[in-house]
Amino acid sequence: MYKDITAIVLAGGKSKRMGKEKALLHIGEKTIIDVLIEKLKTRFQKIILSTNTPESFAFLRIQMVEDFYKNVGPLGGIHAGLLESDTEKNFVISCDLPLMSIEMIDFICNYKSDKKIVVCKAGDYIEPTFGIYNKEVVDDIEVILNLNLQYGLSSKDISIHSAIEKIGAEIIDATKLPFYNEDLFYNMNTFEDYIYVTKRLGVPNRFDVVKKNTGT
Repeated sequence: MYKDITAIVLAGGKSKRMGKEKALLHIGEKTIIDVLIEKLKTRFQKIILSTNTPESFAFLRIQMVEDFYKNVGPLGGIHAGLLESDTEKNFVISCDLPLMSIEMIDFICNYKSDKKIVVCKAGDYIEPTFGIYNKEVVDDIEVILNLNLQYGLSSKDISIHSAIEKIGAEIIDATKLPFYNEDLFYNMNTFEDYIYVTKRLGVPNRFDVVKKNTGT
């Protein structure tokens, strides 16, 4: 159990491609956010959910925080979570990584680095919403977000990828790890992704339940 690391779960996305709140989709009898939170509770004593619709997640009965900087993407969620956290070290994970393993979580939480941010890459793509963020980066993030407010920078300028590049991060090549598989960083953004996830987990999706109940 990590008592000196806070888990920050990002659930503030608008789920535009899914068309509905993806964290509340069912995989079997539980919602995706239920499954993720239950997994994290086996490792973290402190969990914060970053969401702009806290009423939708009240059933989880965990600490929640809304973005202070609105409409700036996951960077705003990380900023809010870090402000709310009372630990120096923080594990950040997006709610749309339902196939992430405990083994990968343990690896990055125990990874030793002198960088304030540690994230993974899979192939050529950096995964900024899965990693370790030191609470100190709150100041760096605020500088970036305040510049956006002052000068009206484009969304690219305040993207999370741009931010970690400016702040500096250690980037681990996850594909080199012995337990790596391609599903670990599978982002669930569309209905097709949702169907794939339920099949990989071997549980019914909501569509399958409806078909069974109606006999169609």
